Amino acid sequence: MRPSLPAPASRRRPFRVLPPITRGAETLEGAALLAEVEGDPGLVLFQSLRNVLLWAAAPEAERAAVFARAAAARRAEALSRAGLDERLRPALHAIAELLASPAEFPRARVAWACAAVARWAEERGAPATALAYMQAAALAEPGDAALAYAVGRLARQHGEPVRAEGWLHKAVVLARQSGDWSSYAMAFAALGNLAVQRGNLPAARRMHTRALRAAQRHRLRQVQAMALHDLFVTAMELGDGHAATEYAGAALRAYGDGHPRVPALAHDVACFWTAAGEFARALPVFRAALPHIPGRAERAVVLANVARAAAGTGDRRSFEDAAAEAASLVEQPDAERGAAQVWLNLARGAASLGDAPLAAMAAETAARAAARRGEAKILASAEAIAQAARAGSSARAAEVTPPGTAEDPGDVLAAELVRSLAAVG
Repeated sequence: MRPSLPAPASRRRPFRVLPPITRGAETLEGAALLAEVEGDPGLVLFQSLRNVLLWAAAPEAERAAVFARAAAARRAEALSRAGLDERLRPALHAIAELLASPAEFPRARVAWACAAVARWAEERGAPATALAYMQAAALAEPGDAALAYAVGRLARQHGEPVRAEGWLHKAVVLARQSGDWSSYAMAFAALGNLAVQRGNLPAARRMHTRALRAAQRHRLRQVQAMALHDLFVTAMELGDGHAATEYAGAALRAYGDGHPRVPALAHDVACFWTAAGEFARALPVFRAALPHIPGRAERAVVLANVARAAAGTGDRRSFEDAAAEAASLVEQPDAERGAAQVWLNLARGAASLGDAPLAAMAAETAARAAARRGEAKILASAEAIAQAARAGSSARAAEVTPPGTAEDPGDVLAAELVRSLAAVG
């Protein structure tokens, strides 16, 4: 059965566009990358970034005089002795060529070089470098909606929601102007995810619905699957279990068996069941998803959810094993973005087992991590668990829902998820 979309308003709300911001908390723009990439490679990356930003900000008529005549030769020498990763050389050599002919150098080539560095940095676990270079790419090619969307996505992952929102708004406008409907739909989806992060669920549903309708209108199946997935998350957060189950099933069908996004969907659906106290249904889905989660931050979150579900079934040993592995992973620098959620779920698991001291410690750690990243909903939940634990009690575990019949939609969906996960390469 088709999921029922939220009823459209009688008049579409105007889309209020925010201007993008280009600076975070750092004193000198781009300086954060020096902490991620040390030594001569970091210095060359920083200098190259500053060159692109200076060039992009200069009026076209003045670009010929932006760099000194000897700048290109000096940069070529620096590149030769910097000990660069070979994957970086083509991009940084292109930026070095920009220094020699800034007036005629193609915008598209500058944007390509910066985006290539951003992809390298993202794969390397250097989020500040990735964000800085992707933003430089978008500034070099200011009419490219896909680049604006990519900046918004990276800013959100880096814990900069205000910067993310401005760039995603820009992506919507550019995509509508250029007919880039994939970027248009994905930007709305990302705006919806920002709204979820802030706890504004009605806004999230509106943004995700716009993403879904754009994807359906322009026959973008994979974007449609992502939008259905996001609508599942929003329905789950709103407590609409029926709609959540239908959106999840529709998303799984749209992805198709073995799709790389199925593990993320399976994890989210298992979280939904865990929140409803259906721990026995959730646990095998979490376990089936875990081998397909490569990143440390993401794997730590899944392990914390395995721990929480195991605690809900009363399996203390499985809780302790998964919790120890999750806590070890989340201590790594590139796993920090998931720390608040990891510690919150460990706190909930400890509370389910009646371990008030452990619940208090995990909840207080979650609260500190959530405060650093502006994750208001996690902060409120963590503070409530910590307060209950310090008072000598543990937060009451959700009442476990008895198993359904063989035709229960949740059981059918769980079996479909485990089967689809087995087909993921």
